[in-house]
This record gives sequence, structure tokens and C-alpha cells, in this order.
Amino acid sequence: MPDDHLLVRFNALERASVDIGSAIHKIRSGLENLDQDARPLFNTWGGAAFDQYDLRQKKWTTTANDLIMILTDIRTKLDESLVSYVDAENRGRTLFS
Repeated sequence: MPDDHLLVRFNALERASVDIGSAIHKIRSGLENLDQDARPLFNTWGGAAFDQYDLRQKKWTTTANDLIMILTDIRTKLDESLVSYVDAENRGRTLFS
């Protein structure tokens, strides 16, 4: 028979939010570093090589930005859930004081 209780560890929710924020930062800084490191090289290219690099670079930047948007949304919902759980916990405490 399933348990009808939900255990929420506030510190785990906070940690998850911080971890997601770190992942977002790493993705952003990784893209920036890659662009800075590759720019001197691809600025010397021309023709098909440049076109292929440019096409792929735009694809992975778009994909990374999509991932950042998804992670940001997850983090926002996680933070909102944490606030709701804390509020519910505080309301529950007042029932016994």
C-alpha cells in the first residue's frame, strides 16, 4: 500500500536550485569561451569551411540557449515550490502553537 505522506527536504530543493544555476552559468560561459577561442581561427576561413562552421555554431548556440531556457524555467518552478512548501510548513506549525 502506498504511503500517503510526502517528505520535502528544503535544503535539497535549495541545493538543486543552486546546482541548476551553476549548470546555466557553465553553459553560458562555455559558449562564450568557445566563441572567443575559435573566433581568431574562423575569422581566417572562407568558403565552405566557414559556412559549415557557422551553420553548426548557430545550431549549437540555439540548442544551448534552448537548454538554458528550460533549466531557467525548472529553477523558477523549483524555487516557487520551495516557497510554497515553506509557507505550508509555517501554516502547519501555527496549528500547534
